[in-house]
Amino acid sequence: MNKFNEKFPPSAQRRLTACLAGLAFCLLVILLTEPAKGAALKTFFAGPFSSLAAFGGLISAATPAVFLALGVSVVFQCRRYSFAVIGSFLLSSGLVTMFLLRGNEKPGWYLIPAALVIAVAAGAAVAVIPAWLAVRRRVNVTLSSLLLNYLILQAVSFLLMYSMRDPAAGQAASFEIPQRMWLAEIIPSTGIRFGTLLAAAAAVILYLLLYHGRLGYGIRAVGASESLAGYVGLSAGAVAMTTQLLAGALAGLGGAVEMMGVQPRYIWNGAFPAISFVGVLAAVLVDYNPAWVPLSALFFTYLWSGASALSAQSGFPAELALAAAAVVVLVLFALRDARVADSTVRFFEKLARGRKAAASSADAGSEKPAAEQREGEVE
Repeated sequence: MNKFNEKFPPSAQRRLTACLAGLAFCLLVILLTEPAKGAALKTFFAGPFSSLAAFGGLISAATPAVFLALGVSVVFQCRRYSFAVIGSFLLSSGLVTMFLLRGNEKPGWYLIPAALVIAVAAGAAVAVIPAWLAVRRRVNVTLSSLLLNYLILQAVSFLLMYSMRDPAAGQAASFEIPQRMWLAEIIPSTGIRFGTLLAAAAAVILYLLLYHGRLGYGIRAVGASESLAGYVGLSAGAVAMTTQLLAGALAGLGGAVEMMGVQPRYIWNGAFPAISFVGVLAAVLVDYNPAWVPLSALFFTYLWSGASALSAQSGFPAELALAAAAVVVLVLFALRDARVADSTVRFFEKLARGRKAAASSADAGSEKPAAEQREGEVE
């Protein structure tokens, strides 16, 4: 058992158990509610892996969630529980869409880099507002970021309805961004674009920054204790501002990647995108470690892709994915201080001892009449 715990530490055991619980929840719900169980299970669990294009679509859809999860990871490691990254993603997505739709006459070599710069700048600008309020005015950063997100959602929804809406789309959606303005496809016929490489590079750089860089040391030190960080010469306010600027820039970049090939229409009219929840949960699952964020984002996107495919096939509510994600997080929190492997072994040992005791009791009961018979013979 000790060797097993060395190879699979308790934290990894808890995460794996939580993921399996989410998958088991989906399995149970489908079995209980779907008439065509076999087809539904195949669509949900195997659909994202049915072809190279489907798997590429899964990776492509998870890419913006990676940027969001990285942004959440860096601010939560600083213990600044700001959700401004969602507003950064929304505003960047809307501004990039407007910029590209109005740039038909300009060349792609100019439009694509400019759109990425606009997204990064807009994302950082959104994130700095609750950060400044928290540092200068002592406003609760969680509350201010949530209110700011709602304000941005309404503002961009207004722009969608009155400046970007395509009447022929059949829903509240912007005009489609022309393909020449999308990020380059790095693997043909898969939909995997340059944004995926950017996400992978961002995860590696952020991991090195947090765990092997001076700024990362400051972020984690302020997150551990502001007073102790002050003793070593760190300014908690400056670190918090820098942290949230970095997180907003990452989320803004994710918004640009989303619009430049993943979802080339802005479609979030008065409702927060599901990808924002995926990004937050993906960071929570891996305890805000950037090294594991891509895999975590891919798992939650897999749940969402399977639920969306099932919804398109049979009308099953796509919110199954969000329910499964909630189960994953609840199980993860429930097992926070547990050693899953040890608990499992103890459970089966207890079960085996119970069965052995029951068998011994049964054997003793069967031997008692024979003993009584021999006593009668002696008399």
